[in-house]
Amino acid sequence: MSLVRMGVGMLLRVRVSLPDRPGALGAVTRTLGSAGADILQVTVLESVSGRALDEFTVSVANPAVRDRVSAGLEAAPGVRVEGIWETVEPPGAFPDLVVLSQVAVNPGRGLATLVDAAPALFSAEWAALVETDPSPSVVTASWQAPAEPPLPALTPLRPRTVSLPGGTHLAATPFDGTSTVLVIARDHAPAFHEVELTRLTVLADIVGAIVGKAVVSR
Repeated sequence: MSLVRMGVGMLLRVRVSLPDRPGALGAVTRTLGSAGADILQVTVLESVSGRALDEFTVSVANPAVRDRVSAGLEAAPGVRVEGIWETVEPPGAFPDLVVLSQVAVNPGRGLATLVDAAPALFSAEWAALVETDPSPSVVTASWQAPAEPPLPALTPLRPRTVSLPGGTHLAATPFDGTSTVLVIARDHAPAFHEVELTRLTVLADIVGAIVGKAVVSR
């Protein structure tokens, strides 16, 4: 479930674990507001064994507000901060649809459009398109990607999340019927959640259907 409204300022993603009981979410939102954070989006990632994992997109005026947000949440009873990191996720309720419309208008550069947009869509740092046959090689990457992106084992081909020893978290999903994989990565932030991996997989499936297997595989 996701609720969105527009806002301006430095954007942060805040992932917290909290008791799954009435009033707990309200206490967190009050803490964020008291610290000076303007809540733009709330996403419920999971609710298991009496605890919920929620993710907020907030706007703050400056880095000092980030420190107040962290301190306030750490002091809140029953709340555990899983991560706070900067994001440039596009505002609006349906950023994925905006990207898909761009792909549909120009399918010829649909894969490049997806790779360029994926870091913002998933609060990641870079993305890459990787051909796995006969061995992994980067076909194209977003401008933020390192010269030699660290790649995990991508076969057998299936959607997966991987955390590398250096602290880089990756999510990868293959394009259906091909040996090509979309990889996104972020550092200094929590690992990709199953909800994010599912969203990435659906997005890649739709883009693959729009541009066609021949384009993905070439």
